[in-house]
Amino acid sequence: MRTARFWLLAFAFFCLSFAYQGVLLHAVSAMVDQGLKKDTAAYFFGILGIAGSAGKILFGYLSDLYGRERIHTLGVAVAAVGIFSLMHVGYAPALLPLLFAILFGLGYGAAAPLLPSLSADIFQGSSFGLIFAMIAIGGGAGGAAGSFMAGLLYDLSQTYAVPFLVFLSSLVVSCLLIWMAAPSKVRKLVRV
Repeated sequence: MRTARFWLLAFAFFCLSFAYQGVLLHAVSAMVDQGLKKDTAAYFFGILGIAGSAGKILFGYLSDLYGRERIHTLGVAVAAVGIFSLMHVGYAPALLPLLFAILFGLGYGAAAPLLPSLSADIFQGSSFGLIFAMIAIGGGAGGAAGSFMAGLLYDLSQTYAVPFLVFLSSLVVSCLLIWMAAPSKVRKLVRV
């Protein structure tokens, strides 16, 4: 806890979870607000879950090949395009919900393998479990705060555009913090 990298990762996880959990909790409502039927919105949310599973495998594999920072940034960029699609579902209700589900699902899925890997690259050793648990508290706090904040901002503005823009900004901050933590400078990946 005395290292800057610990706090950079904790805050990066906060920002990432803040955005991802906030979008997940409010995605169906956002689609319904833009004219989709509830069952149609729920269908696309199901596709998101399947895409998330694929994202775990894809981005976990890619991060071993090309480095954690790069692939984290790629995963966030893919998720951001998904959020942008969600924000505009009403303009193309046949295409944009599907793009949201696939892209956000893939990008969101990247978090599952990358967050522990980023931490393990920096904090190797017998205390890793405890260190990662402490860092992950940032993610839990971010998820709770993001979900609450999205609802509050929606109530105040009567639109999901405001919280989703905040989430996009939070994803950018997460990327910057991961690059600052620089796990690739601590542990070089061995390419086979």
